[in-house]
Amino acid sequence: MRIALVLGCALCSLSGLSFVTQALQSGEIFSPASGHAQVIAQGVATMPDEAAWRVVFHSIDPGAAAELPTGGPGFILVDTGGVVVEEGEQSTLLAPAEASFHASPTSHVIPIGERPAGVFTLDVVPPDAADDAGDGIPVFASDPFQAPDGTRDVDLVRDLLEPGESTTVIGNTAPVLVLVTLGAVRAEATDGSTASLRVGEAGTFSGDVVLTPEGQVPSTVIAAVIGR
Repeated sequence: MRIALVLGCALCSLSGLSFVTQALQSGEIFSPASGHAQVIAQGVATMPDEAAWRVVFHSIDPGAAAELPTGGPGFILVDTGGVVVEEGEQSTLLAPAEASFHASPTSHVIPIGERPAGVFTLDVVPPDAADDAGDGIPVFASDPFQAPDGTRDVDLVRDLLEPGESTTVIGNTAPVLVLVTLGAVRAEATDGSTASLRVGEAGTFSGDVVLTPEGQVPSTVIAAVIGR
């Protein structure tokens, strides 16, 4: 099991993909976030042998609890409104842009207030469940990949990028999931792949991923990483 250590000062002193990769290889960095990006939720879990990333958006009406079929380890990310997430005997209050980790196949979410709440679920699921959005709106289903063995950190990184800024998400052997919740970004991975993602779109990338806003407005990016 990997122990995550956030070395904020060291991260802030590194710039560019090559420097981040070099520091990772030398064992100096144990967080997938760099610059002013932050890990907003984290947990540990054992992955299925073959897996896929799945992103689903849920609009939850006030006044009743919703049972979300998460299917495996992952995160609940609040987009709008506020919610209480119940996992067994533990309850977590989440505001917009906040997230919680879950390892159970279902999560109970209770909206707060009189307006609907909007949440994303970002889950590691068996490949045959990647297209199953339940009652939600499907956002993204990745190709199957071989999950790393053993118990792993699973981290959710968030960054708000102004025009001209960039951030690097440090990946591992499993694909990094990137979701855009504001604006648009350009993603460039160490394997040479590139993609442009707009708000509400997601994709997966191999290795370290450099994310840069496109356009003249800020962008918010979310990245889910299966750790070492």
